[in-house]
Amino acid sequence: AMPAVNKWLFYASTSHVYKHSDVPLREDGLIAPVSLYGKTKHMAEEVILDAAPTDMKVCVGRIFSFYDESQVGSFLYPSLRRRFETEDLMQPFLLRGAESVRDFLPATKVVEIILDLMAREGEGVFNIGSGKGTTIGEFAQKISPVPLSIVSDGASDCLIADVHKLYDFLGK
Repeated sequence: AMPAVNKWLFYASTSHVYKHSDVPLREDGLIAPVSLYGKTKHMAEEVILDAAPTDMKVCVGRIFSFYDESQVGSFLYPSLRRRFETEDLMQPFLLRGAESVRDFLPATKVVEIILDLMAREGEGVFNIGSGKGTTIGEFAQKISPVPLSIVSDGASDCLIADVHKLYDFLGK
């Protein structure tokens, strides 16, 4: 006889499915994506949760902001690093959404959490974040080689994870 196979699927979603909020967002928080990215991620969550076979455990990880030394492309961290190399940092540093608050985790920590969820075959929706808010300006200053004179540009909003469900499940 064939051994039983545990079927477990992890879907990497995003905090951008939520309506922005000044308080940490719970998994049952209001869904109101403002971007096409957030809308399509939420649509995929619904399809996966609805269409998964009954013998499959499905885990949706709503990942908040993450960064890594090796990150490339249009993410915040590599974008800031490129600017630090090319701009005169003694001048005012114009930063879009500098007052916006985000929940940052190193990418290695995100992966660790996903592996923990896999080991415990987590089911349902879990926020993956630090549970702490940092403004984009504070984050930029933290990774900058020199003190910056940050000038905020654009509107501000807030996305912080309520991570109680995650850490209760993981026993941390």
